Amino acid sequence: MWQNLLPFCLLATNLSGLVFAQPPQLVRSVVGPLGVLEGDNYTIPNPRSKFTYPADRQVVIYFEWDAPPAKYQLAGVWKKPDGKLASISDIAMETSTRKLQAYWTFDLTDSMPGGVWQLDVRINGLPAASQAFEVAVPAPAAPLPPPPASPPPPSPLSLDQIYRFAPSIVWVHKLDSTGRRFDTASGFVSRAGEITTAFQSIDGAANVEIVFADGQRRPISGVRAYSRLQDWAVLSVDTAAAPPLKQAPASYSVAIGERMVHFSVENDARAIAGIDVVGRTQHPTFGDRWPLQPPTAPAAVGGPLLNPFGEVIGIIGGSTTPGIRALDRANGLSSWFLHSKTGVSATPIQLLSATPAAAPLTLAELHATSALTPYYQPDPDITSGGVVREVAKEPSRQSLVQEGIEIASKEPSFSVYANWNPRTKIRQAIIQVALYDAANLRRATGETKRANLPAGSLGRTIVTFAPTRLPPGPYRADILLGNRVVWRGFFSIVP
Repeated sequence: MWQNLLPFCLLATNLSGLVFAQPPQLVRSVVGPLGVLEGDNYTIPNPRSKFTYPADRQVVIYFEWDAPPAKYQLAGVWKKPDGKLASISDIAMETSTRKLQAYWTFDLTDSMPGGVWQLDVRINGLPAASQAFEVAVPAPAAPLPPPPASPPPPSPLSLDQIYRFAPSIVWVHKLDSTGRRFDTASGFVSRAGEITTAFQSIDGAANVEIVFADGQRRPISGVRAYSRLQDWAVLSVDTAAAPPLKQAPASYSVAIGERMVHFSVENDARAIAGIDVVGRTQHPTFGDRWPLQPPTAPAAVGGPLLNPFGEVIGIIGGSTTPGIRALDRANGLSSWFLHSKTGVSATPIQLLSATPAAAPLTLAELHATSALTPYYQPDPDITSGGVVREVAKEPSRQSLVQEGIEIASKEPSFSVYANWNPRTKIRQAIIQVALYDAANLRRATGETKRANLPAGSLGRTIVTFAPTRLPPGPYRADILLGNRVVWRGFFSIVP
């Protein structure tokens, strides 16, 4: 191990034989990290006997004896801290004065044992000197453990395996002020005490009831977080033993054309089905959306969009016409019309992750701040209504369903109308038409009209607006009889 560490001696002369007339007398010995030869003298500037590797790389030991001029054979014996032999070196030399001197060097390495080492010097076979020195060698660093083996990539789950997550899926029932259910959507347990759903699943409701997979019914205690425009809401409710679904990591990337999984509804029962991500849209008002195909049932809106591993990546819904959801059951419009306006899309679940938790707000508080669309129940006294570019002179010639039309900003005007056939007399009633944007802010109010209609008579309300006064975007038109909404329609202003 120390073959490369053999000491060496300077001051050697002609060798012709060994002479030992008088035993050498040790004058001094010095040990240090460095020696300097100056003429015939060898000095160690900073003598010390303790060394630390790797700060110190060598040990130098110098000896000087008083001895008659003669030929000498010097042997240096290096010993380890345990007393065992490390190495031996022989040097032959001849002196011409009584000053006999020699030095040895010893290289330090990280493999040598720490402790007190010793150099014994023999001259002509007899002990002549000994010098001890201490070496500190740090323990070698423990080898780094091998990096943990990468876990095997997860395997996609079968539909049967994903269907086992059904206990985490809930029904979200909208209730009016009388407790009557007027719409049903879906949601899922996202964590203990929280249900995540689409905002449209609670919009317009006076109360919301959650029905779990085991049939238990619980009212929500409030809305913890929501976005009307991004179409998501987190509800506060006792989830009991219902397990939360796992959310996909933020690094999960959704590929266009990838098949995902969702819980649809068939004959009022849960059904699992594949659904394709067919695009990606980024709207400055509504944010990111993933359009989906094929369309799913309106009652499935608010449920989770799952990747092939059963992780939540989005929320079914993605409406870009806030407030239209109340039309599904109340107006009896077809599922096709509902989906053509709300859009069969999904809101990425990552939009929720950046939202801090907040104290739950009651639905009454949300109504008071206009976060929710006012509840609307069609008035049977109105036979038809719409948003049109031009009102026909004869009501029978006017299309019965005009909602959803697009009106260009450059057009001179558009109108909101309603055809009346009251069951009872309407006397001195105040009728107004109000226009609201996607954020539920009132943008325009039409001219106030007074109506006097006998029972069974036909009448018409027409209010005209200038589109140039409205920024492009989706709008809602409400016809109010007093403070009550009696008709509602939707349209868009386009550049």
